[in-house]
Amino acid sequence: MVMATRKTRPCVVLAVPLVCAVFALVPGHAGAAPWVVDPLFDARAGFESNPRMRDTGGDDTSQLRSSIGARVGQDTGFRRLEFQGEAGYTTYSGGDDAPDDGDFQSLQARTAWERETTTWRVDGTARRDNTILSVLDARALEDPEEDIDPAADIDARSVDETVTRHRLFLVPSVERDLSERWSAGAAYRGRYIGFERGGAENVTSLNHEFELRLAHDVSERLEAGFGVQSALFRPRGDQQAFNTYGAAVDLEYRFTERTWLTGLAGVRQSEPYGSDNDADSGTGFIGSIGVRHRAEPWRFHAAVERRLLPNARGFLTETDQVRLTVARELSPHWEFATTARAFTSRGIDTSLPSGANDEFLSVQPRMSYRLTEDWSLTADYRYEALRRVDSDRTAEGHAAFLGIEYSPRRRY
Repeated sequence: MVMATRKTRPCVVLAVPLVCAVFALVPGHAGAAPWVVDPLFDARAGFESNPRMRDTGGDDTSQLRSSIGARVGQDTGFRRLEFQGEAGYTTYSGGDDAPDDGDFQSLQARTAWERETTTWRVDGTARRDNTILSVLDARALEDPEEDIDPAADIDARSVDETVTRHRLFLVPSVERDLSERWSAGAAYRGRYIGFERGGAENVTSLNHEFELRLAHDVSERLEAGFGVQSALFRPRGDQQAFNTYGAAVDLEYRFTERTWLTGLAGVRQSEPYGSDNDADSGTGFIGSIGVRHRAEPWRFHAAVERRLLPNARGFLTETDQVRLTVARELSPHWEFATTARAFTSRGIDTSLPSGANDEFLSVQPRMSYRLTEDWSLTADYRYEALRRVDSDRTAEGHAAFLGIEYSPRRRY
């Protein structure tokens, strides 16, 4: 069994920058493209009701949030590197129910190295934050391609205490062209959830996923693939570990260069690891379908999916999720965007205690006014609803913010 201890945490959190740095050290051609560095800044002020998402309600609190960061990138033609780091601080005031002030740090990396018929990639994210998130990452929500691991956090806002946590997601992969129409690939996806301090219910866990995939370009517009997967879920302590095996077919169909459809359908078999009790073994469906459109003045992305995700309590859950993003430029200066997310998570371990199953809904419209090419004024509203299925307890929260941000468009 793979165990995560306090002594190994720094190594795990540093894995993303260290692994991705290997690609940065690969020498490029003479006269390679220069590195491009763009600073990032975001500051917001507003109010929030029921910030702890308690079923009994909560006091209204005011909030100030600021973050600074940088995006660094280089594209040489055969090698593409991008790193984005941010750090921020949030302070609350007003009411006895206001959460403690909190901070976050994050690093995201994307790397790709192409050599003749083979493409190597290492993508990853490392983030330190807490489970009471008051302001969503608007950049990632408005453009799902900004997020390497979209909508995988099923713990934020689900507890009423501030818990400092570490999350790591690392994805090395390789793809090789076998012919003009056939290709094969392999990928590893590692997910780590750990905690500095917090309630006794929080459990550190590691989830390892391995995949082999064969793809075929059926036509200029359609690509079809078949993959086999294996996953090892290893929570710390007394929680049940699982081994999962699966197979799936997938497709991508491009209606135009700007609009395309993706889909995946498969089955998985999950078995308890290190236990003689086979009662929790079971077969389930995995799948997703998504539509994406990117053409001025519209950006649209919708996805429906079912996948297995670990939560902060050390349980492996079957999560059904719907995600929607719609954005439209109203004029050269004004833009309106709406993001929505809804999911239901159920533990695959039938012996789970109360509180392991949740239903969550979030809707966040946003209006922005571009002062210059890089500076924007923003106005956000957010509605959230959480239902704890086992106890049939519900909670609602509202928030509104005004802010200013500096986010240059990519120059590479």
